[in-house]
Amino acid sequence: MNMRRLKLINLLFIVLIFGLFTGCSNNYEGSFSQAIDVFYIINELGNNFESNQKISNQNVGGKIYQNQTWSGNIIVTEDLIIPKSINVYIKPGTNVQFHSYKGYKNNSLKKSIIVYGTLIADGNQSDMIKFTSNSEIQINGDWSQIKFENSNNNKLNYVILEFGNNVINLINSSANISNSIIRWNNNDGIKSDFSNVIIKNNMIYQNGNDCIHIKESKFSLIENNEIRECATNGLNLEYSNIIINNNLIRNNFNSQILVNNISSNLSNNSILGLNLNCKNSKLNLINNYFNNNITNCNKSILKNELGVGIKTLNFNFSKNDDYFLNYIPGNIVNDKYSYVYPDEDKSRKVEKKIGKNIGIINGIIFNYDTQTIFAVNDNNKLYELNNKNGRIINVWNYSGFDPLGMTYDGLYIWINDIHEKKLYKYTTNGKLIGKINITNKIKRVTGITNDEQFLILSEYNSPFLYRINQDGTFDSKLKLEDDVNGPIVYDRNYFWINCDGICKYDSDGYYVSKINSISEGLTDLALDDNYLWSSQINNFNNDDNKIFKIKILN
Repeated sequence: MNMRRLKLINLLFIVLIFGLFTGCSNNYEGSFSQAIDVFYIINELGNNFESNQKISNQNVGGKIYQNQTWSGNIIVTEDLIIPKSINVYIKPGTNVQFHSYKGYKNNSLKKSIIVYGTLIADGNQSDMIKFTSNSEIQINGDWSQIKFENSNNNKLNYVILEFGNNVINLINSSANISNSIIRWNNNDGIKSDFSNVIIKNNMIYQNGNDCIHIKESKFSLIENNEIRECATNGLNLEYSNIIINNNLIRNNFNSQILVNNISSNLSNNSILGLNLNCKNSKLNLINNYFNNNITNCNKSILKNELGVGIKTLNFNFSKNDDYFLNYIPGNIVNDKYSYVYPDEDKSRKVEKKIGKNIGIINGIIFNYDTQTIFAVNDNNKLYELNNKNGRIINVWNYSGFDPLGMTYDGLYIWINDIHEKKLYKYTTNGKLIGKINITNKIKRVTGITNDEQFLILSEYNSPFLYRINQDGTFDSKLKLEDDVNGPIVYDRNYFWINCDGICKYDSDGYYVSKINSISEGLTDLALDDNYLWSSQINNFNNDDNKIFKIKILN
């Protein structure tokens, strides 16, 4: 082992030990930044690319089995899988184009890079790496995402990412994203769940939902970024510890910063536009400039020292603004992306749409006794709706934090809370009866249904369905033919579950058929005697009808 490598290993050990003893402290100003420097050290240690397979000017796709180095023009023609322990290094100046798909019947044609190993896209200021669509007419949503799942030490440096969906999607991973341009994507610019991420020296703008959405991060850093003109929030931060320094955050269409149950220092930021919106957070505001009101933050702000903030940011790379998109993704008037699909095709027909003006709906059930729809939304409201016209009959507060999926067992409503990892139990009069812990056999519940005896839970990106008793104890599990990702509903003979569309499986787990998707973003499913019901996101920013009554045709 050479001396340089030995020194780096010793340094890594010191930083890790230091981070373990100080990273949990509330004194973020010192310990936090030192702990996250581990990313830089690991990247320096772990990547020797000389022996990699060389890939240049060719099509790629499928699962790869050895380390690769990309250069030239690369076209992703099918989903590319980087397995655990495999590294892909992308050289400066590489142009990565994804096969474009603008239809709705087969969303699997929207291509992705899925990373379980490590991706290092390391450009430089004169030769940036581009991830884009191969369409002659490029729009938001042409391709899917770069998804990092259980993947660490990833690096995106001097890259341009454009025209995707959730273009950077981290799940239980870590990444360093720096000196980059992230624009014109259909959903979030950066979406990070249960991950630790450094976001530094980037221009992030004109994405269809949030510029940056971070949820359940133990430590992340957002520093020296221009964050602007995203269709919902500049920053949407939930249940995390985050440092936010020296950012210019402006002209996003909802909140500039929306925080929910976070701990953070915000220092030297300029926040120009609507507001900072808080819920149950702990914030130290130091030398920030606000040109508008701070909303709902009195109980969240521990310190507020107003200052001049940051006036301008100078980037050492070109803004690559020789081309301008003539609309902002997510704009309900000018957006070129089709969020709601045709009402009828050979597989299904939409008979009715209800649920206007009640926000994004994260769970629905059909109550056979009252012939009404119950729906829970992202603002933690539980609604009872007339199934014919969507009129609000009753509304109650949901007692959890982050609902996703609900079911009705004939007596009680059960709501899955993905943050708390609990199931909430309600009467049909909106009264909370209790809550139970979800079995630790399940990593992440994304849907819930029942067979009148057991509650049945679907797991994120898994083939397994879990049967549990109403006290939360585990009974058994069923393996489906394919990996699925709830929502789910059971009609006593078949499971209907989210897939590339809505798939039908028999009670033994075998695939039967599917219907085409109804619109963008399925969140839950329900059944009455004759129809399938779905709740959809559609466009995040449009208060349109988001509950669909569906007749199955073939």
